[in-house]
Amino acid sequence: MANLFYRGFDSTNKVESAKDHLLAAASRLLRAAELGLSKVPGEAGQRLRQLVDADSLWALAFILAVWSVATIVGGPLALIVDGLVVGMGLAAAYQTVVEASRSFAAYASTAYQAKSEIDLAKAGGYFAAGLAEVGVATVEALLTSGAFRALRTRIIAKFPRTRAIVPAESVAERPRQAEQP
Repeated sequence: MANLFYRGFDSTNKVESAKDHLLAAASRLLRAAELGLSKVPGEAGQRLRQLVDADSLWALAFILAVWSVATIVGGPLALIVDGLVVGMGLAAAYQTVVEASRSFAAYASTAYQAKSEIDLAKAGGYFAAGLAEVGVATVEALLTSGAFRALRTRIIAKFPRTRAIVPAESVAERPRQAEQP
């Protein structure tokens, strides 16, 4: 599977198929988040771009992809994803992130359902709006919390960013920016 817009499901290989579906969804959410992060203006945007490293953005995209698959797709794929969620200890985290902002829910849904880069750019707009709604301090609190860092570590260990499907111009490989004096 190397298609950003993959949505298949193979009933003869349910677990691998569910992983592929989830990784493509998380990759779409990652791409939309990158596009949205670049739209946040001014000092808030600069601070957010300093806070959000590639691993954290991938973990956030992955958590929201899990939520999207479980709520939008339903059926056997959702059951398998729910099993992955419980097994990784993500059940509370993805619900908390989405409840923080209606715009994050719109971002997750739009990016999950995206069929093109234009759709991902629209989802990125919702992501930017969600960041504005919750504010820099809330994002910083989430990203630096012990719970998020533990989840990020578990996600990266089981589903490394290298498995993400990102376009060549993606900033997913961008290291965290140094603090400005």
